[in-house]
Amino acid sequence: METIHIYGSEIGHDPVFIVGNKESIKSLVELLTAALQNNQSHEVFYNNDGEGYDIHIHIEENMDKMMLPYTNIPGITYIASDGSKKNPSGSSPYEDCRKSY
Repeated sequence: METIHIYGSEIGHDPVFIVGNKESIKSLVELLTAALQNNQSHEVFYNNDGEGYDIHIHIEENMDKMMLPYTNIPGITYIASDGSKKNPSGSSPYEDCRKSY
């Protein structure tokens, strides 16, 4: 089981931490390498509680159109009442990344 934790930044200039053992970090490098070759890749990784999640890597040349990745922006709600993630314009921040999956 590939166990890796990714701790995103809450606000600008906060650090991002990627923590895992050597095997899981090696798998993440392979995932990044596959994305460089194919413009996208994804793989299932796990938290240390056994819960799995997909890591999607997507090459995007126009980063200006992407939503900011912070997890705590005051005044902006990213979780809609139906549980879906929303950006201020109302579309999913991951919509472009999921088109090809």
